Amino acid sequence: TLLFTIDTHNMNKPNRYFFIGQDHRRTIHLRCYGLDNVDSTQPIIIYEHGGEETSYKSGRWLEELYLLGHVERICMYDRVGYGLSDSVSTPWSLKDSSEALRYALVEDMKLNGPFLVIGYDYGGLVARTFVGDNRELCSGLMLIESWHEELLKKNYLSRLFPGDGRDDDDGNDK
Repeated sequence: TLLFTIDTHNMNKPNRYFFIGQDHRRTIHLRCYGLDNVDSTQPIIIYEHGGEETSYKSGRWLEELYLLGHVERICMYDRVGYGLSDSVSTPWSLKDSSEALRYALVEDMKLNGPFLVIGYDYGGLVARTFVGDNRELCSGLMLIESWHEELLKKNYLSRLFPGDGRDDDDGNDK
């Protein structure tokens, strides 16, 4: 435990806030480690947390991999409306989350990638959107117990489990 405390203390202030748009009104909270590493061929692992969690809670395993020397460069962040990031009063889409992350990483932090994006749970949807929109910056995508976009479609569960009494024979709601 003491070694972990010393290692954590000597890190270069990993918690920072970065703007997510040109208007510089909102920020997201990022924790990054190893970005000063001179080997820029190693991808920067971007961790996209689950739906009801923050990067602090669900990203501990990745932070431990960094402390053990198994990964070299990582960033974990809280999406808008989660953890220490700013909240919004308007609806926020997957595309909005993807664009906010790109602005923070590329425009504000001045990172060029390559990014290896890991999406967990709901974060898998955001990760897929980010990688799809930024293929030139990304070297890979890893999904862990990720949601699929089919879950967002209307009547998805009634199509999986027909005959629950709430739909007709064609799968339409009554």
